[in-house]
Amino acid sequence: MSIPDAVSSAQWIAAGVGHLALWCWIFNRTHATSFPRFWRKLIEKLIILVVVALPAFALWMILRRGTVLWELHWQQAAIGMTYWLVCAVASVYFTAMWLWRRLSYRVPPQVVRMPPQWYDVSREVAGPLNHGWFARLLRWVPGNQSNQVSLEEARLHILPEGSPLVGLRICHLSDFHLTGALDRSYFKFVVDRVNRWAPDLIVLTGDFVDEPRCLDWIDPVFEPLRAGSGKFYVLGNHDRRIANESELRTRLMRAGLSMAAGRWQEVPVRGGRIGIAGNELPWYSPATPIEFVSREVDLTIALAHSPDQVAWMEGLSADLAFAGHLHGGQICLPLVGAIIAPSRYGVRYVPEFHATRSGLMIVSRGLSGDEPIRIRCRPHVGCYILAPLPVVSSVSQA
Repeated sequence: MSIPDAVSSAQWIAAGVGHLALWCWIFNRTHATSFPRFWRKLIEKLIILVVVALPAFALWMILRRGTVLWELHWQQAAIGMTYWLVCAVASVYFTAMWLWRRLSYRVPPQVVRMPPQWYDVSREVAGPLNHGWFARLLRWVPGNQSNQVSLEEARLHILPEGSPLVGLRICHLSDFHLTGALDRSYFKFVVDRVNRWAPDLIVLTGDFVDEPRCLDWIDPVFEPLRAGSGKFYVLGNHDRRIANESELRTRLMRAGLSMAAGRWQEVPVRGGRIGIAGNELPWYSPATPIEFVSREVDLTIALAHSPDQVAWMEGLSADLAFAGHLHGGQICLPLVGAIIAPSRYGVRYVPEFHATRSGLMIVSRGLSGDEPIRIRCRPHVGCYILAPLPVVSSVSQA
């Protein structure tokens, strides 16, 4: 029996879906590690080669022989058939997981979202927004939304009635990726809109600077941010591209940002107290130890670059946790959605809002990326207004 006789076209398509999903799974997990960038980029190139080469080889055989593979006996095709079976099983598994996520995900009931406002920043500022031949080329990719920032507000019903923090406004920014590919005017536009919200607190969850030449951008970009009770940050994996970590943190401090990682800070706000903890794992250590956390605060906030640190957030009993890193998937396919997310949980935490065992986790889509391309996934800034828990009335029945 030959391989073409053993499988149908539908089965080959299913195996192709499994092939892509399997290597996306590997890509996501390897990019969730602290492997040196050289090795991650090498693995990335190998994965792309494998993803493209195997289907290309099959197509070449179709054109050359008229069948998917030339006549091979089962004994001679053991390796190929084993991989085909793995891919076929993977297609069933990943399709089931995709359906489960689509059907089970709900925005937590504590969250009330308001209609977003988005701007095409290239039309709002003077001068070119994209620099470098590759960034300018990506600008013409159909559907590229990298210059269209979405400003989104939500009311979070997480406070007890009578809390002094009712009405507190927290802005969350993440994943700036200052490379020079996006003009500084883009970030100035975003900062101006954030300041119009008049936030009490600003939290920033990493990936500030990719290129050393953009270190000089830190002060003009971040110093103008205004928050009545402070600006707090954690670093991300791309910040490791700056060899001198001390210089990076010093510049962020000079711009008015307070480091959250590895420490516990209590901030007086509106007559109440907020506790803030930070986590930059697995790229920088240590995270704020759980034993540092005081329960004598009105609200506990946890900051991490990656939502993979959700267990740490829950260990802190964080009422509110903020993360970034996933870029909302950055390129989202019609119907399918995101398939790439550098997380050991894959695309599970790509949506913005998630209930945890202790409260809420909010995952930003971020403001930029390694390359300025976004499909069906606008850059994002969030403003969150704290509100009392909804009153639940009980009706006793006779």
